[in-house]
Amino acid sequence: MLKRKLIVAALSLSSVGLSGCITWDNSVSSAIEKSRNIMADVNDAYVRNSIDILRTAGQDMDETLNARNNRFNDHKQEIRNSARTYLDVIADIRATLQVGTTPGNPVLMDNLRVAASNMSTLATEVEKLQDLSNQVAKDMTQVAFLQRTVNNAMQLAGGTDEDHKELDRIRIAFDKKANDLVLMQGSVNSLIARQLGLQDIHRKEFNQLTKLVRKGVNTHSVVSRPLDTPEMVETVGKPISGVETPDLQVSAAAPLQPALFVMKPEERNFQQSLYAVVASAYAQDQNIQFKIVGVASVGNNVKTTAQNNKKARAGADRLLEALVEIGVPASRVQIETLSDTSVSETEVRLYKG
Repeated sequence: MLKRKLIVAALSLSSVGLSGCITWDNSVSSAIEKSRNIMADVNDAYVRNSIDILRTAGQDMDETLNARNNRFNDHKQEIRNSARTYLDVIADIRATLQVGTTPGNPVLMDNLRVAASNMSTLATEVEKLQDLSNQVAKDMTQVAFLQRTVNNAMQLAGGTDEDHKELDRIRIAFDKKANDLVLMQGSVNSLIARQLGLQDIHRKEFNQLTKLVRKGVNTHSVVSRPLDTPEMVETVGKPISGVETPDLQVSAAAPLQPALFVMKPEERNFQQSLYAVVASAYAQDQNIQFKIVGVASVGNNVKTTAQNNKKARAGADRLLEALVEIGVPASRVQIETLSDTSVSETEVRLYKG
């Protein structure tokens, strides 16, 4: 009898313990599910909030990019204007020295002061371009951070399908902004490098012309003396190294005169040689007009010839851009391309217009 009572008691205790375990398991499951729901709500809210923040940041970056582009264009225009004035003044000094003048001619001294002022303006613009390059570098860092933020939001298990589509659109927009900034910084740094190279040329040219103006060239027939030609030749330019003036067995469309300058379409670092040629041409004729001719070699088939024409046009456009950057007004330059069976390689030529 006692044994039966103990067995019944044990079964009762077991039943109570099992019921307690079931109740505890249900509570834990409920808490986990509730946590999951809370986390999902948090992720949804984070994704939606991120979209709003990123969209606003994208709009702000668009405004910044526009401002940077406008500033870059302003600097380029200021450089063109100053370079054009400098080139005109230097050409006037050269022309006066060529026909003769008195030592320390006050008009030429004033011209030298104008040239010095323009050199100073050009140097200031280079400093501003360097500051712009630093600002663009900071913009690139900011866009990289925004790109990481978009990627983090896209990896969360939250938000609707439309939310993730919007994040993908934002990601694509930021990728484009990053690419635009890389291109802009490359253009800015390239312009800085060109201007620094031209500054050295301007400085040497200015110092040599200052010596010549102070010496003067007496035009009186009895006491006249020759111009110091070695110094003058050094300032007006040297032959283009590595480029021979071609024999002009060209089609009727090409100018029948020697080219002032010849380059390959893909040639780099030609700006200094070009400046020397242009400065010399300006010294001989301040009203000079220029003509750029892209001369394409004729290929074995129509496709190759078309590709060569395209290359010639691209090279002609590069030469035009370089002329404008050193101060030649675009209105003084004509540009054309043609095919020529007498040339084996495509090239770009600069003629007096």
